[in-house]
Amino acid sequence: MARFYLSADNSPIAGYLQAYIDMRSPNSISTGCTAFTNVTAAAQDSMTLTCGGLTAKWITPQFKEAVTLNHVGLWNLFGSETIGAVDATFGLELAEYTSSAQAAFVDTCYGSELGTTIEHRQHSINTLNKTIAAGSRLIITPTINAAVTSGVMAAGGGVTFQFNGLDGTCFNAYLDVGEIVLADDAQIGGGAAPGMKGMSVSFWRDQVNNANLMIGLGLEEDTTIRALKEEASNQADLN
Repeated sequence: MARFYLSADNSPIAGYLQAYIDMRSPNSISTGCTAFTNVTAAAQDSMTLTCGGLTAKWITPQFKEAVTLNHVGLWNLFGSETIGAVDATFGLELAEYTSSAQAAFVDTCYGSELGTTIEHRQHSINTLNKTIAAGSRLIITPTINAAVTSGVMAAGGGVTFQFNGLDGTCFNAYLDVGEIVLADDAQIGGGAAPGMKGMSVSFWRDQVNNANLMIGLGLEEDTTIRALKEEASNQADLN
């Protein structure tokens, strides 16, 4: 299983926030962050980070190897309406990013109308046997959708969406898939940015060796341990 955490950090791709693979942002906070969307009289609105601001959309690092997403995933999220008559719920779009954004292969909405206090929701997602190529990225775009049979929301209110929180808080938005996904580069300080400061190549190599030693002594190598090993190896390459 892989988990994509929605952060408040800018990604290397302009216009997107970073969705980390199997690790939260080092800048995640207990109070999280809130995206706010003004709702219109429509069947679907783009989620915005601020009232009338930029579209809320996330993108992962490049995949190290091709992965076929063919297991039902889990969409974990928190949010609310500002007033009781907005008639809104959350939707989700997933798309591959090659050298640009491709057409969505998931575009759906979930559940009944949101309440006026923050709700925790979890929804299953059928990822439709989609292969993300090595070197490509996954785009995760939440949407605001009508939750009523008329198919149109009521203008005049808003919807909040919580993200960038810590585990165990009501602000921790993430997407699970059933497959193992590895990042192609360091997720922290990758690309043209420097690696994590104050740590030598030997330090990062030691982290990989220590993890392998613990696995040999019986520690289960789950996706979190695998992600930590991968990040340590990539950090060594940056330093």
